[in-house]
Amino acid sequence: MKLNADILYQSLSEYFEVICCGKEIYSLTLEPPVFFREGMEYRTGMICVGRAGELPEPQKVSGCLLICVGGRMPASWNPRGCRLFSIPEEADLLLVFNVLQDTFAKYESWRDKLRRILDKTADIGEMIRITAPLLNDSISFCNKHLEIVAQADPDGGNSQLIGAALSADRVRSFSDSHARNVAMREPFIYHSGENDIYCINIYKQGSYQGLLTLSNAHSPHTRGQLELFKFFFQYASAAVGKQAESGKSSLVTLKTVFRDLLSCMPVSDSRLLKALSMVPRERSSWVCLAAKPSGIMESLPIEYLCEQVETSFPGSLALHAEPYVAMLIPMESAGVLMGGLPESLEQTAEKLFCHAGVSGRFTNMRKARFYFRQAVAALETADNMERKEVLYLFTDYALYYGLNNSVGEFPLEYMMPEGLLHLRNEEGQGEYDGWKTLKVYLDNEMNGTQTARDLFIHRTTLQNRLRRIEQLVDLATAEKRMYIRYCMYLQEMYEEMQK
Repeated sequence: MKLNADILYQSLSEYFEVICCGKEIYSLTLEPPVFFREGMEYRTGMICVGRAGELPEPQKVSGCLLICVGGRMPASWNPRGCRLFSIPEEADLLLVFNVLQDTFAKYESWRDKLRRILDKTADIGEMIRITAPLLNDSISFCNKHLEIVAQADPDGGNSQLIGAALSADRVRSFSDSHARNVAMREPFIYHSGENDIYCINIYKQGSYQGLLTLSNAHSPHTRGQLELFKFFFQYASAAVGKQAESGKSSLVTLKTVFRDLLSCMPVSDSRLLKALSMVPRERSSWVCLAAKPSGIMESLPIEYLCEQVETSFPGSLALHAEPYVAMLIPMESAGVLMGGLPESLEQTAEKLFCHAGVSGRFTNMRKARFYFRQAVAALETADNMERKEVLYLFTDYALYYGLNNSVGEFPLEYMMPEGLLHLRNEEGQGEYDGWKTLKVYLDNEMNGTQTARDLFIHRTTLQNRLRRIEQLVDLATAEKRMYIRYCMYLQEMYEEMQK
């Protein structure tokens, strides 16, 4: 295993006074040390140990470490691209060399242990347990659901946190500071109170798997420590990938069936029945929800949001159906709202998504995609109308959805008969409002008495108005009246959307 100059400086400083100069060597590129011999040429990655007065000045070489024991480097030396350590005291040359050898042996032993763990169990918790004391600070790994899978302090503490999920408030704090950006592929620093947490996101085949962190609660970060942490990250990342592969189950689950149904993938009857057989019989009816993360939640892993939904509603399913989060909620959850929705559903939807579309209730799982599309239609229609509720039920927006998708290529005025268009254009301008009169009349199912009462006019006045209106609009048949009402609903919807 190769190390860098900072790691070796920390080791030597425990025994000797060390004076440094020259170019820093941050990367892990230095090989185990050698004693200087006459005629030896320096090369990149070399650690050369020798007595003061014996080591020649480096020429045309960079990236090596020269250690001068028993004196200082000559002031006239130009270190160029090399790092120079001077140990002024009359130290034992062999003791200096042994400290360097022991340092390499310690980290090589650590590397070998990581390799064995990766080959045998890929247990990232065990990897973290042996690494935290070496780096002298706390290390943790949160999976893509923001659950703490493994965590260890230098003294082996914090095991009680394993398996816990980060709270929504803590997740928000990550997002607010923009440190918890899962799109970041390079290491980044998250500032948490007085601590700076060094973070690296783990990806496998382009998919986010979790976050590996190194605290500085016990000691300030050093360049050597961070380089070793990045080295450790390679093994941790490989372990996460290996665990993910081994964790793939061939069992048929309702979640995989739900995903395939939403994707229009074929699902055989036997597979569907097998998946449903794993579900308690009392969960026989469902609703679908569709939502998009918004605000600070947009930067969080979709998997975390899905996990929060499934935790809040036992027996529910949530998955990513781009660009939405698709949710399947059983109707037998404790407490009901709006004819069967769990009481806490509105609170959860508002906390995680702000808004969500809700389908009608269904029992035939094979029809899940159509009901999910209902939820999407409700969400999109309500968004277009700039409604402010949290949950949008498809039954409340089905008419608007149908109207909005019925016009086709025509602008609104080309859908209206000429007489109705005339009433609309003169709305509120004449001696009476013909548009309003007609709407109230049709809303009251052509009941003249109730219409006159609602308009605060005499019945005779209403009859006079209707005679004028019927000269413009044909109300003779149910089909004609339905057409007129359709056009008036379209007009109202367009006006509301324009507002």
